Amino acid sequence: MEITHYAVSLGHQRTLVYWIDIDALVESTFHLKGEALAGYRAFAGDGLFRLSIGLEDADDLCQGLDRVLS
Repeated sequence: MEITHYAVSLGHQRTLVYWIDIDALVESTFHLKGEALAGYRAFAGDGLFRLSIGLEDADDLCQGLDRVLS
């Protein structure tokens, strides 16, 4: 993913990706406990990536994602 940048702030014209740890996400946003927390962890795993698509060429972005996810 040569044209994708790692960033916490997702307000930019270029494509950005950010890793969100599940513990931090649950604490700050969802406030889940008990069975709801266990169910969410089973679904989401250790974390997730947030991808914010920018103004780059769509084919370049798709090729980069295909390489990373294959």
